[in-house]
Amino acid sequence: MSNFESNAQPRASAILLASGGADSATVLAGIQHEQIFNAVHVLSFCYDQRHSVELTRLKELLQCYACVESHTILTLPSDLFSGSTLVNKDMSVPKYHSIQQLPEHGIPSTYVPGRNTIFLSYAFSLAQTTNSGAIFVGVHDTDRAHYPDCRAEYIQAFANLLKIASPDQEIKLYAPLLHLSKVEVIARGLSLGVDFAKTISCYDPIDDLSCGSCQACLLRLDAFARNNSVDPVKYLARA
Repeated sequence: MSNFESNAQPRASAILLASGGADSATVLAGIQHEQIFNAVHVLSFCYDQRHSVELTRLKELLQCYACVESHTILTLPSDLFSGSTLVNKDMSVPKYHSIQQLPEHGIPSTYVPGRNTIFLSYAFSLAQTTNSGAIFVGVHDTDRAHYPDCRAEYIQAFANLLKIASPDQEIKLYAPLLHLSKVEVIARGLSLGVDFAKTISCYDPIDDLSCGSCQACLLRLDAFARNNSVDPVKYLARA
């Protein structure tokens, strides 16, 4: 579920759910490095998210990976997710002065209800269409406390659903970062040579600049600092 099988034989293709952030970029780099899948079909979504610049960054990033065979961007109605501050422009994304101010528990207003379930369902359909043997998702342990659909039990439940829904075609769900913290995710990405300048994690960017004070920005900045590295992305505070 969370890692590749040892001694696995190359398979025809896999589906990668990719947003344009650091996590899915690290997963993609790992897929190419492991060379278990001959081709990757990347699946992304546009739902009028306020951080839609992530899709532009993703297009740039994908050009760096020869394993990418296709990139599909599906448009979803934004009113599906209007309860989230990532979509509803009448609501404000929570901002903090430092990482110490971030809440330890609780579901934040940036949670998008049902998003991962919808994304994974589309990925399942694309896997069947392309005869792919796996679906990859970039959830990690740091998000576990705040986002229910990033937790191990959720990933396991969907992996079990795939077995029931596709009895004639084995489709495995991989979450290679599931048990890694954000610090460890960035460390892995750096070791794999990810060009993080072609990613963005900000929940509330202005044009091409990350805000530097939302939860995603603070966690990313802290992760780079703990890896003795500088985040190449431009931030408002540094502009």
